[in-house]
Amino acid sequence: MKRFLILFCLAFSVSCMYAADRYSVKETPTLTKQPKLVYYIVLGSYSSLQAAQGFNYACADGLESWIYKTTVNRKTVYRVCYSCHSTKAKAMQALKEMKDSPYGDSWFKGAWIWPSRGLAQCVFCPVNMEGKQTKPLTPQ
Repeated sequence: MKRFLILFCLAFSVSCMYAADRYSVKETPTLTKQPKLVYYIVLGSYSSLQAAQGFNYACADGLESWIYKTTVNRKTVYRVCYSCHSTKAKAMQALKEMKDSPYGDSWFKGAWIWPSRGLAQCVFCPVNMEGKQTKPLTPQ
């Protein structure tokens, strides 16, 4: 009886190991994906955060924008971004509408599209009309 019990326990443990191996989730190698391009509409690019914030303070109410930090030619720059889009076509359409608006000749005259690999690092979010802090831009 002892031998039968020992053999039964041994067989049971081996079958459990086989079942665990058979039904376990194996890690599969994944290819590293390039971040998806995101298109920001930039109103200005500045060498310091203070200069970028100065642009925001000088603009008309409701036009305050988000400020993103990035590196260009090994230099840190701060870009004042008005909106973020998932495709270049959407960004181009939004930029056209902005330039055709009443503020087009003043605030949006020099606006341009910045293609970024993934979401950029937001360092400043404006306050909305209700006085609440906004969140960083997400692609529309």
